[in-house]
Amino acid sequence: MKRIISVVLLFFCLQMFFTIPAILLSSLGNVLNGMSGRPNVPSSEIDPSILTYGIMAFNICMIYILMKTRWANSTIRSWKEIGAKHLIACIPAALFGIFVVNGISELFELQDNNKELYENMLSTVPGIITIAVLAPICEELTFRDAIQGYLHRNGYKAWHCIIASAMLFGIIHLNPAQIPFAFAMGIFLGWLYYRTGSVMPGIVCHIFNNSIAVVSIIASDSDETFIDMLGKTNFIIAMVAGSIIFLILAFWLNRHFDNHPEITIEQNLEY
Repeated sequence: MKRIISVVLLFFCLQMFFTIPAILLSSLGNVLNGMSGRPNVPSSEIDPSILTYGIMAFNICMIYILMKTRWANSTIRSWKEIGAKHLIACIPAALFGIFVVNGISELFELQDNNKELYENMLSTVPGIITIAVLAPICEELTFRDAIQGYLHRNGYKAWHCIIASAMLFGIIHLNPAQIPFAFAMGIFLGWLYYRTGSVMPGIVCHIFNNSIAVVSIIASDSDETFIDMLGKTNFIIAMVAGSIIFLILAFWLNRHFDNHPEITIEQNLEY
């Protein structure tokens, strides 16, 4: 368990190490602009470009450390073992799962503390790349490979490993609106990781999820929800239909992976 604690602490502390100076630097820049007679900007307002580069540096540094220390046990073999058709087959399941979980999250109307932050970051190209690509790779290597994979290799039951990594994945977001969604998404991504023995399906689905969020934030100019757009009755019908389709796709994927015993985690995660 010391390894798990070390990985989580590294993730949290490294994030603070890069983001806190970026926030302070941004506030200092706003103060200096005010003193020099430039347009008055509140010192508490964060410059999205500075914060973006801080978060980008965190993700790159975390990925490097995980690969260098081999806490993430991903290898060329485990990255290439999953063919393109297997990766593509995971995307529809992720799409319907995302829709259902997002819908459930809307019903609870949880507070989103990071909405303004994400909107500001998405005003820059590096921000889009960080949220849509770098963050998914970093988080999958951290929570699926370094944490869940370590638990598997140490003999814990499969669903215990999946749930533990999903819980940590949810909690580390520190945002009420994201925690339930991240936990549910973590269950699905953890299951994919267990059934395939590779982080690639999770990375592809995670990038797909974040990219949808990026496009929806950029394209939308209102706070309209699924319930607002569809109406209550249609929303319920869509949720039921989405859940059924997701379960069918998940069942099909499970059967499909059963026909490929060579891509199970027991073989891909051995040292």
